[in-house]
Amino acid sequence: MYKSRLQELSYKRSWNLPEYMATKQGTDHSPHFQATVTINDLLFTTPHHCRSSKGAQNDETVGAEKMIKKCR
Repeated sequence: MYKSRLQELSYKRSWNLPEYMATKQGTDHSPHFQATVTINDLLFTTPHHCRSSKGAQNDETVGAEKMIKKCR
């Protein structure tokens, strides 16, 4: 849901589609993930670690969407 909203926002502004990357840290039994999303050459990174890759990407997508909407 969050990714599709960010994709729609990028499309409306004629920007490139968002690109996501998640990095895994920690051990296999206790991993932590941090995500980045790049939109129109702007890089957003999760401020904290999440327990899943999907959670990290969702957190960053919400943060990026808020920042982009403020910069109208």
